[in-house]
Amino acid sequence: IGTIRSAITAAVNDKLNITLPGPFDHVMYLLEGCYVDCGWAAYAIGGGWVSVYQGNHYAAVGVQVHELGHNFGFAHSGGLNVQEYTDHTGMMGNPLSEDE
Repeated sequence: IGTIRSAITAAVNDKLNITLPGPFDHVMYLLEGCYVDCGWAAYAIGGGWVSVYQGNHYAAVGVQVHELGHNFGFAHSGGLNVQEYTDHTGMMGNPLSEDE
């Protein structure tokens, strides 16, 4: 996945003649489908500037907010059992997709 992200970054840098993130605070990469390890909707670099979405997951506001949260340095939140992704009340847990 990092290889794909690096290739996209290099292509954008070349096309726009900038070095990302350039003038942008955050950049979203949208992959039309899954290429490697398909068990994810999106990911972001903690404290970074890039988030990567596969398929149509970019359209889910909850997914966008969750990934931007990682860019802002937030980790996953857990529920009462303190496990990741079991907090359905916060965006850094696992918000219910029905709420989209």
